[in-house]
Amino acid sequence: MRSLARKITASSLSIVALACTAHAGTGQFSIGLKFATDDGNGLIGSRPVLTLAPTDVAGLPAVAQQNWNNLTGATNSFNPAITDNNGNPLATVGVTWNAPGIWGNGANGAAFLPGTPDNVLQYTYLDNSSPGWTTITITNLPSQLTTSGYDVYVYGLGDTGGRGGAYGIVDPANTNTLLKAFVPYVEDAAPTNYIQCLNVGAGTNAQGNYVVFHGLTAANIMVESTTTINAQSGTPRAPICGIQLVSAPSPGEAGSATGLNMATNG
Repeated sequence: MRSLARKITASSLSIVALACTAHAGTGQFSIGLKFATDDGNGLIGSRPVLTLAPTDVAGLPAVAQQNWNNLTGATNSFNPAITDNNGNPLATVGVTWNAPGIWGNGANGAAFLPGTPDNVLQYTYLDNSSPGWTTITITNLPSQLTTSGYDVYVYGLGDTGGRGGAYGIVDPANTNTLLKAFVPYVEDAAPTNYIQCLNVGAGTNAQGNYVVFHGLTAANIMVESTTTINAQSGTPRAPICGIQLVSAPSPGEAGSATGLNMATNG
């Protein structure tokens, strides 16, 4: 009996260890873009870290990854090769962005998974004006994403709850061609975890700090955030802290993370 107990205990510990060390998105190909890592506004002393280290694992648990690309400036292009979640360079992938400014969410983001890389991911952001647009053009995406399709996660946590706007995806060759319809967004107030903004009907918005667009196959996309759609409060905003492109899950891969609002919105 004692030997059996030891075996059960050992097996239980192995399962716990596996659950703690394995990433929910293991086996998925992804690209992570972290913006405004050179920001100097809206910061607080208790959150001094602005960049993600190569070994930092961040993002929604179901798709969390290492090797985020740290990007600087409100308007820029990434010159070194973008890397994937395994640290491999993707020499042909291009990323260009244009925003009115950059900012940090300061005290409003302090309680968001404090002390973790996720807190860093959801700290500084591309900021837009009112009315205004932010555009991020991503080109020459690899076949690991385009062949079977991919999802785009837009992470956004601003400095004031209740402000809002919308996010959408268009064809950069013709910005009138909508690849994914605009999703309403309302900023969270002092969130403690990931919460999805759900498009649950015209004029009805749920507060949150990320949106997700499913089932893209285009090699070139432009992610847009705007305060000209779904403007909320006297100072509308639609910040972008980071963008993650994730390959469609393979059979047997982990599904949605538990304990989080993971319903789809597009």
